[in-house]
Amino acid sequence: MVKNITIILTILCLTVGCLSDNRLPASEPNVSLGNGASLDEVSITATPLITFQDSIFEQEVGSFQMTLVDEPPSSADEIVVNTNGDFQIYVSCNPLCSMFVQDLKADRTYILTSSQLDGRRGFRNVEWVDGHKVGFVLVTQPNYGVRYVVDVQKQQLVELSPVQEN
Repeated sequence: MVKNITIILTILCLTVGCLSDNRLPASEPNVSLGNGASLDEVSITATPLITFQDSIFEQEVGSFQMTLVDEPPSSADEIVVNTNGDFQIYVSCNPLCSMFVQDLKADRTYILTSSQLDGRRGFRNVEWVDGHKVGFVLVTQPNYGVRYVVDVQKQQLVELSPVQEN
C-alpha cells in the first residue's frame, strides 16, 4: 500500500509540482487516498526516480583505471594494433575476460579495470577509433552491451553508452 501511495504521490508531484516542504499546493483539488486521509495530510518526498550521480555509468567513470602490469598476457584471444603501430590491445578470456593495452614505444602494459570490467563479461567489436582511442562493447546480455571508448594515451574513459546489437 505504501509503495502505491509513493508512486501516486511521485506522479502528482511531477505533474502538478510540490512545494519546497514536499506538500502539494493548497490550490490543488483534495484527493482521497481511500483510507480517509487526503493528500494535504500526507508528506511527500519528491525525489527523482533516477539520478545520474547514482547511475551505473557515473560509478563506471569514477572507477575506471589503466593499471600497470608486469607483462602482457601469455596468450590472447584477440590482438588489435592501432594504425600508428604504437599501441596494441590484448583481449584474453582465460579464465576471466580482461583487456590489456600495451604501449609499444614505452614497453609498458596496462590492464583496464573498473566496477564493470571485472572479468565476468566478454568483449565485442574491439577497434581503434583513432590513433589513441580504442572502442569496444562490454557484453551485458546477448543483444545488449555498453560501448566504451578509452583514450589510452591519456588513460581516460572518454565515452560510455548503452548499445543494442542485432
